[in-house]
Amino acid sequence: MLGKYWLIAESCLFSGGAASFGAAEFIRELKRQNLPFVFLTNHSSHLRSEMADAYEAAGLKGIQTSMFYTSTMAGVDAILKAYPDKRTAGYIGGRGMQKILQEGGFAVDLDHADWLFIGTDRHASFEDYSYGLRLMETGAQIVSTDPRRMEYTKNGPAIGSGSIVRMMEYAGAREALECGMPSPILAVQAMNYLSADIHETILVGSHLNSEIQCGIDAGIKTVLVTSGMDEHEDGLLDTVKPDYVVETMAGLLR
Repeated sequence: MLGKYWLIAESCLFSGGAASFGAAEFIRELKRQNLPFVFLTNHSSHLRSEMADAYEAAGLKGIQTSMFYTSTMAGVDAILKAYPDKRTAGYIGGRGMQKILQEGGFAVDLDHADWLFIGTDRHASFEDYSYGLRLMETGAQIVSTDPRRMEYTKNGPAIGSGSIVRMMEYAGAREALECGMPSPILAVQAMNYLSADIHETILVGSHLNSEIQCGIDAGIKTVLVTSGMDEHEDGLLDTVKPDYVVETMAGLLR
């Protein structure tokens, strides 16, 4: 194995709704060798128990909630370390975001708050965004958990959380704290979560300009899994340089 601690972006684990080639075997080998690992994700709307169920259904067996580390968790952990007394938050996101905030000891859904966490919420309304703006007007700082400008759904392209954050930044005349990939905050806090040594940590991902860049900026080694790449990212190999490149997850078993 290339490293002792593994940060695995979910993009390289699935293909067409099922586990990608070699993914189940790779996870099984990490567990066999007792090598610490987490799945990294910018998606914080769902509960980690729901994510575990989805992974199991896709063919990855023995998945536990503790194996997930989300961008909301990274934001909470970073904030509690830097600002331990600022524990009030509003949020625009799903149940997963709410639960993580509460588990971190934050009081949520208040008229005044220190932070406004923003993630994907496909049911958010004009009133929800206006509520967020009111929190900002009384001092709340935006915490962005997913910088995607747009995302693809079964119905086609949809507005991404990053576009909502840009709207809120403009409305509130302030910049967000970015916690989702490519921000290195996610990788750094995930290493803290694992009590990992930076020199023995590997980040595995399929997206150069988000996941691989996150690992590079965090100062750790990276592995690009090319089978999960978007076609338009091919040219980025000239500027974003992973330490290792494999075609599929099976390549990590060699």
